[in-house]
Amino acid sequence: MQKTYTRINWQNYPSENTPLNESNLNRMDYALDEVDDRVLALDTDKATVTQISTLIRDISVNDETGVITITKQNGQTVRIQTTLNKIAVNFAYDYATQTLILTMNDGSTATISLESLIQNNEFANTDTIALSVSQNGIVTGNVVLHSITDEHLRTDYLADIQTAEAHADSYQQAAEGFMLNAEAWARGTRGGDPVPSGTEGYNNNSKYYKDQSEAWAVGEVNGVPVSIEHRNYQNNSKYYSEVSASIRDSTLNIRDQAQSLLDSVTDRLTGLNMYVDYNDGCLYYELNSGIRLQIDYETGELLYEIV
Repeated sequence: MQKTYTRINWQNYPSENTPLNESNLNRMDYALDEVDDRVLALDTDKATVTQISTLIRDISVNDETGVITITKQNGQTVRIQTTLNKIAVNFAYDYATQTLILTMNDGSTATISLESLIQNNEFANTDTIALSVSQNGIVTGNVVLHSITDEHLRTDYLADIQTAEAHADSYQQAAEGFMLNAEAWARGTRGGDPVPSGTEGYNNNSKYYKDQSEAWAVGEVNGVPVSIEHRNYQNNSKYYSEVSASIRDSTLNIRDQAQSLLDSVTDRLTGLNMYVDYNDGCLYYELNSGIRLQIDYETGELLYEIV
């Protein structure tokens, strides 16, 4: 057993080296409690007068007769006739039969029953401690797995555990709330059920904006085209991209046709002393003879005037 308390060595005022504060008082409080526990433990473990009275106070051996006289604490004596006078050179003890085996100087052996003198202790297991005794009489105690309950813990340990359990329950509830909020922000559902309108996450969550982005991009949601009534029907990037491509192709086709027509007209006017002049959005054909021809793009009508 080790010391449980170290002196503080109190100093008088005005010294401030040994203040009368929580630390020093709790130090003494803890030491008093520990000493009290040790006193109770000693009182609990001490032997009773009845138990001590049967213990051996003295053992004497008569070398001539080989008689062993055992005197107990209560004065009772037990005499055992042995062959110790033969001069025992060795001995052994049989724990199972509680027999002392003596080997004499002549090689013979003598057995002495100590059953009436040595009583084997009997141990009973408890809900928390399992006891076992080896062949050589060594008693071993083991704590039963999962058997320690609140009543076995020191008060401050139990308080800490209970506080930690309360915090764990609180943190678990908070974590469940955060998990449901995260679900609402991510999918617009809470515990698998759609969040109602007017609450956080309703049409304001990652899945909602992902679907909206997909609708604006390709006119589909999760691979399914939006309905005709949907605001993104023919009002999305894919639709306008296709329209732009169609307009581009049509423009290129019209430009090619116009170029072909212009080339054809130019070929027809070649050799007629005419030249082509494109001015102010109209196509003019001027002749040296002073006649100007003009094609009206809107009506396709050929106009002319004498300059």
